[in-house]
Amino acid sequence: MRHPVHFDRDIIPIKAKQFIDGRNREKPFFLAIAFRGPKDPWSDFPADIAGLYRSNSLVIPATATEADAKGQPAFLRASMASDYGLSLVKNPGKLANEIRKNYRLVSTIDQTVGKLRKFLAGQGLDTNTIIVFTSDNGHFYGEHGFWGKWLPYEESLRVPLIVYDPRLAKNQQGKTRDPMILNIDLAPTFLSWAGLNIPSEMQGRSFEPLVCGETIPWRKDFYHEFTWTADEKIVPSEGIRSENWKYIRYFDRKPVVEQLFDLKKDPGETMDLSGNQEYGDILTEMRNKTEKYRATLQSRKSGETGSRQH
Repeated sequence: MRHPVHFDRDIIPIKAKQFIDGRNREKPFFLAIAFRGPKDPWSDFPADIAGLYRSNSLVIPATATEADAKGQPAFLRASMASDYGLSLVKNPGKLANEIRKNYRLVSTIDQTVGKLRKFLAGQGLDTNTIIVFTSDNGHFYGEHGFWGKWLPYEESLRVPLIVYDPRLAKNQQGKTRDPMILNIDLAPTFLSWAGLNIPSEMQGRSFEPLVCGETIPWRKDFYHEFTWTADEKIVPSEGIRSENWKYIRYFDRKPVVEQLFDLKKDPGETMDLSGNQEYGDILTEMRNKTEKYRATLQSRKSGETGSRQH
C-alpha cells in the first residue's frame, strides 16, 4: 500500500490530469477522486510535510479528558474505540502529536486540490466545473476517551461537505447552510446538476436548491445505524439525529442502553438525559421514530439481507 502522502500528492494529480485530458470534449465529465488520507500510516512523512505544524500550539478537544472518559458507560470504555483513545487523554502531548499528524495529511489533500484547480483553470474549465468535497466518516481524537470511527457521536457521525460552484452569484458564495445533508443526497444532486432524471428508487434528494440559497422543505431528522459486529469489541448502535437532539440505542446490550443529548445546549454530548423524567416525552418520541425508521429500512432490505432482531 502506498503512503497516503505519496498517493494523494503525487499519484492522484497525474491520474486526474490523464482523465481530464482524455475526456470526450463534446460532453460534460464527472470525476470522483478518493484520497487515501487522512489515514495511516501516520509516520515517515516527506521532509516538507513532516515540518508542518511542528511549532504550532494545537487546541485539544474540550471533551478529550480523563474525567469525560471515565464518565462513559463501562461497555464503551471496554470497546475498541477506547483502546487507544484512553491512552491519548492520559497523555496530552501524545494526543497533540496525533492531531498534528492528521493535520499534515489534510494539508497534503489541500495541496492536491490546489493543483487540480490550477489545472482546471489552465484547461479553461474553472468557470463551469463544480467541485464537491466530502468524506465517508468522521474520527475521534480523544473526545470522550475514544479513537476511531465506530460510535455515533458528533465527531464520528458528521463529515465535511463543501460545494464550490463558480456559477453562483457572489452573494451566495461562501455561505453555510443549516439543513442536514446525507451522503445519499450526493448522487441525486449530481444528476440534478447534469439535468438528468433522478430514479425513484434513490432514497436521497437533490440539495441543488439549497446550494443556490433557496428555502425548501427539508428533513428534520435522520436514522443512523452501525451494525457491523465482526469484532466483539466494536459496539453496534442505532438512533436518530434531529436538528436539536441525538438519540442513541445500543441494542445488543442486556438490557438495552439508551442515550439522549440536547445538541443545542450540549453540543459536546457530555450530559445524557435519557434517565431524566423531564425529557421522557422526547425520549419516547425519538425511540418511536427509531423503530419506525428501522421498520422502513428493513422493508427495503427484505429479501436482500434478512432482518435484524432486537
